Amino acid sequence: MKKNKIKLIAVLFMLLSFNTNNKKDSIQTLLGSENATDLIEAYSYINKIDDTIYIEEMFKNPYDARVSNDLRFKGISVYQAKMNAFKRMSGIEPPHIINYKVDTVNVHFYLNWASSKSYISRDLPPLNDR
Repeated sequence: MKKNKIKLIAVLFMLLSFNTNNKKDSIQTLLGSENATDLIEAYSYINKIDDTIYIEEMFKNPYDARVSNDLRFKGISVYQAKMNAFKRMSGIEPPHIINYKVDTVNVHFYLNWASSKSYISRDLPPLNDR
């Protein structure tokens, strides 16, 4: 009986580990896409995980105002998905409400937050050059 429990726990652990690695691979694939819906899906996944490894990647083109028409993300902009992920990761409300419209104040707010926590390198180019 005890051996069966140990085997069951080992199998569950392997499945959970595989699912986590698989999700990270799919996030990387989605982040490499030029499609707005794929990017929004990636930021949606990032919003749900407790991992800050994607923060620097999220500051690439932070003013992306493209909106998805996919039913899962209808009306959500790439910018909005990024800002919602930053809001959850930081636990801090931005100065302005997050919606589909790009707000540079919010972008700079989270850029300063990420910089103060050393999540991004200091040698990043200015935001308007990305």
